[in-house]
Amino acid sequence: MCTIVFIPTSNHSDDFVLAHNRDESPKRARALPPETTKRNKRSVVMPVDGSKRGTWVYTNDEETVFLFNGGFEKHKHQPPYDRSRGKIMLEVLDFSGHDEFLEQVHLDGVEPFTQLFIQHNGTQRILELVWDGTRKYIRSLEWKPFIRSSSTLYNADIRWQKQVQFEEWLSKHQPNKVLDFMQNTSFEVPIVLDHPLVQTISTTLVVREGGKNQMTYSDYLVAQAD
Repeated sequence: MCTIVFIPTSNHSDDFVLAHNRDESPKRARALPPETTKRNKRSVVMPVDGSKRGTWVYTNDEETVFLFNGGFEKHKHQPPYDRSRGKIMLEVLDFSGHDEFLEQVHLDGVEPFTQLFIQHNGTQRILELVWDGTRKYIRSLEWKPFIRSSSTLYNADIRWQKQVQFEEWLSKHQPNKVLDFMQNTSFEVPIVLDHPLVQTISTTLVVREGGKNQMTYSDYLVAQAD
């Protein structure tokens, strides 16, 4: 469950910023900060979930991939499930590329999710996979700013209000200030959650500039403990 913002930062290259707020139970095992992981001879940088050892976002020179819980609308939680959605992220690396993954991966028994693939190795391509628990929906997205939020936690009206807030903020601020947006608590519809059961526990930031990617990670549970 989360909120994600993507903003291209150049009209002449594939530079961008991407910020991912992770909304989870504060009692969930603390995630590990970004580290380099190799699988099937492919290396990615990613934070690691402390419970299931999967991830919700990774990046390398070729692409940045992220996943959030839920499909088009909120679904009924019906465990047990075949495997965790964070592990689905790692399964992408078992295929020759995301096109093969999208075509061949079997998702029966997996809880609904949405996954986006941002291809940036000299290209500007975004693909979206929505798994609703029954079938896969795949489409291409335009290379332009967007905000996305998990349907598991945010209903359609809240998602629309967050879209309006994002567009208004973007009209007045530079993309490099995106963390200010992601950490804002004063909006009418808060970007940061602070509920007893579900909170914004971290923000992952990916900045691509000049063909190089940098990932930074802010763990708010650590900050609270300090």
